[in-house]
Amino acid sequence: MTQLTHPVRGSAGSAVRSTAAAFLDLAEAQLGHLPTSSASLRREWHLKVLRTALKEINALQPEWLGVRDTLPVSTRPGIAEYNEPLTDRNAEAWAYLAAWAFRGQSVIDIESVTRVMPYRPATSTMAPALPSTTGSAAWRGR
Repeated sequence: MTQLTHPVRGSAGSAVRSTAAAFLDLAEAQLGHLPTSSASLRREWHLKVLRTALKEINALQPEWLGVRDTLPVSTRPGIAEYNEPLTDRNAEAWAYLAAWAFRGQSVIDIESVTRVMPYRPATSTMAPALPSTTGSAAWRGR
């Protein structure tokens, strides 16, 4: 399996993981602007599951690197001593990747809903200005 097809490995995996984090951040921010509904509550839950899965995936890489660094120098891919801990790490990763496979569509759905929502300008939180008492007195004296 090449690096590009395995989202937990090496530099390609790092790019996928950092991009996933950026997508989650954006989706969480956008979700706050959507009307509350059962669909948005479900999507909020999906984002929490995805965030947890991403955190676990991110933790697996340094664990694997730590294990790999303890292996004898002569150990390389294709040798059981190397492949067994890597296979264990990959097996654990698949559960978290499955969470992304099943719930990742929520990130896209939130983006889609946000794009078609009518523009709502931010409302001002400042109180309206009070009329000037000086101007009123000047007019009263005329």
